[in-house]
Amino acid sequence: MTDTRLHNKQEFMALLGSRESWTAELDFDDYQLVQGQLLRVRDFGISYARAKTIADEAEEAFWQCLKQNAAAQRLVVGLDTIEKLAINSSSWMMRKKLIDDADRAFQTQRWLIEHIKQGDLANVTIILAGRGDVRPGQESYFDLLKNDHELKRSADLYPIELEPLTSAETRAYFEVLLRDWTQKASTASSSEDNSSLIAMALRALLNTSERLEVLHYFTGGQPIRLALYTDILITGRTVPEPLSQPNLAAARTLVGDDSNLEAYRRKIELECARQLFHQGTDLRGRILQMLVRATRGLNEEHIHFYLDTKNDLDPRNWVSNQSRLKELRAQLQELQSLTIVKIKPDGRVGLQDEVYRIYSQSMAENPSDRKSETASRKQLYERLASLARFKLNTLKKQRATFTRDDLDNILIEKAAEALETRLPDLDSLDEKERNRINEEIFIQELEALYFAMRLDPNNFNTMFFDFANQQVKGGDSSKFNVLQSEAWLALEDQPTLSFVDALPNPSAAERDESPIAVLLRAAQIYDATGWLIRFFMRHDYARVVELADSIDAVVTTMPPGNEKHGWNHTLSRAERGLWRGFALIYMSPGTEIITELERLQAFEKDLIQLVRKDQYTVVFADRGLNGERGFHGHGAEERALYTLMLLQNVIGYGHITLGEDEAAIKAYVKSLQYNRLVRSSDNVHEATVRNNLARALAERGKKRSIRICRDALDLRIQKGDLVPIAYSFNTLGLILNDLYQAEEAYENCARALAIARRTQEPRLTGLVLIQLAEALRRMAKSQRSSRSRAEELYRTAENALKQAMEIFQKSSAKG
Repeated sequence: MTDTRLHNKQEFMALLGSRESWTAELDFDDYQLVQGQLLRVRDFGISYARAKTIADEAEEAFWQCLKQNAAAQRLVVGLDTIEKLAINSSSWMMRKKLIDDADRAFQTQRWLIEHIKQGDLANVTIILAGRGDVRPGQESYFDLLKNDHELKRSADLYPIELEPLTSAETRAYFEVLLRDWTQKASTASSSEDNSSLIAMALRALLNTSERLEVLHYFTGGQPIRLALYTDILITGRTVPEPLSQPNLAAARTLVGDDSNLEAYRRKIELECARQLFHQGTDLRGRILQMLVRATRGLNEEHIHFYLDTKNDLDPRNWVSNQSRLKELRAQLQELQSLTIVKIKPDGRVGLQDEVYRIYSQSMAENPSDRKSETASRKQLYERLASLARFKLNTLKKQRATFTRDDLDNILIEKAAEALETRLPDLDSLDEKERNRINEEIFIQELEALYFAMRLDPNNFNTMFFDFANQQVKGGDSSKFNVLQSEAWLALEDQPTLSFVDALPNPSAAERDESPIAVLLRAAQIYDATGWLIRFFMRHDYARVVELADSIDAVVTTMPPGNEKHGWNHTLSRAERGLWRGFALIYMSPGTEIITELERLQAFEKDLIQLVRKDQYTVVFADRGLNGERGFHGHGAEERALYTLMLLQNVIGYGHITLGEDEAAIKAYVKSLQYNRLVRSSDNVHEATVRNNLARALAERGKKRSIRICRDALDLRIQKGDLVPIAYSFNTLGLILNDLYQAEEAYENCARALAIARRTQEPRLTGLVLIQLAEALRRMAKSQRSSRSRAEELYRTAENALKQAMEIFQKSSAKG
């Protein structure tokens, strides 16, 4: 469960619902059909309600398929490193009773438990493997299972506490290895294959009981230590000196007092790690060095790019060598014979989690080694981060090309037949290719975030914040959830964080806190904000306001200290406040909006003061433990600017709601100014604000609103999400109608309608039909259409309005 995508129930179902995940032939065709549709429409940028409808259909199909398969044969599901599910479990919010289990139904952790209790996994055996200990404040999955009395009535639980191997079990372990390597040696086809030599070494070990006793004494029967020793044999590395003692008596003499034994065991553990990962200069050794530094896992493309190119090579100028890729693929396949190597769910090659910890400890003890390791990791992460960014940009360009092709294929009918305008359907191969590109884009976003946060954890405040807000703008709560898990995982990746140079944070130093501790608290605080965002995306605006107020109430009860300072910081309150304000504006009368705008403007004023001063200058002496310092030069500077950017958009929307167009225009312009100061990897926010600004300018009769709206449209076409593109076409149609350019308005509305029909987005369709009808009415009135008679245009406009009325009369399309 180290793949954070699996922490979200939809991605977890997709894995279990794939034929490749099972050794037996199972039928998940019905699920795959709906899942394919979900993948496509999710990347249209459709509304939460529409996406949820299809997601619910996919989940229902999944359970039907699973139950049918389980009725025919017992199914066995193995889940490793299950403790990773705890990283994004919102434990603080649960402990404060701000959310409940029903709210967390999207999380694999809760979802799986609930379906076990409902009896949906009859004749299914789930093997959960992992560590029982988690970070303070997190939920142990094993404890959740053991303490759930309702679950115990629905399923048989068999807790197995794994203990170190006994001496006899250690012998049995090596006997199994000998059998496997002997079989491999008998089928070896290459003269370079060393399977027979490995089998010979294992046989010699088993034939010398004294050596086995020494090995058990120094490893304590710990599986990870035995695995490290085994791989020392397999790779032909030098066995640590203590393990070479002739018998148990000599080993005890070497150790002396029993109190020294654990120190010897740790020393052997670290030496094995050094031998495996620090001594090899051959291809296998260099690959192992890469693997132990990249906990996400690697594939042959990563290795090829890093090992075979110069450090300053731009990925855009790189051409992969297929022969080399084949060689590296074979080498990775060969590495799977090592006991410490494991395959990730997505096919990448990685290592057992404990190995990362042991290696990092071995390299952190000596200052010289630590310095060298830090430099090596920095080089690796920078190179692979550049590759991820290049692939991400390439994929986005491909998606934009597909989108432009789709839009070019829209045939604009004569005005009287406007309701027949369609976006041509794609064949199944095109659908699959676009699904693949959209999924790969998200994978590369996760990849870029992974390496960026290992280079500098402060990228939580920049790249993560940027990526997360892109998903919010796109309405994709599923990807938003996964990004949060990925950020948590990075901040808890202690083996890697050991080699990140201390981040400057004078405020944290004054409070005697580490920079990482501050970032972990920031992640917890943002988790609360994330819940406001989730409920906002679900259009549950009342819950947003209620939850924001409840969080503030809990914060007031906290005792003075670092935690309260973090939750009460101006930036934290402003982030929560902007979502509370946005929700309240959607649901409140004008008088409440005026009050809320004053509140938001107060946040804006305070944040501006903070971003104008450096991190060494106290701005608000009466806030927090030692006052609040400026953000200039601070790791959260860009996040503060990003928050100002979002705040101004919300303020602009509030003024529009009140009919205050001039004030809205000023707010939108400010939002765009802040947008230029942040390093966003996308133009999602800029497109949204330009669209809003164009609408406000049109209300003032400004012709430049057309150009600004077209700019927004171009940005959305670059992004490739069809629903936002349709909204821009519709806004452009509305503006052109207001400016008495009906024929051009009709063409834009027709394009919007074609997209709306394809995406089956009810609200969008209704809004487009209204604007299309207005364009047709104006064309009929002016009698400028050369292809349609006025009465035909009026009749088509009337039909469009009837269809719009039917849509908005349905409760599913309201709001």
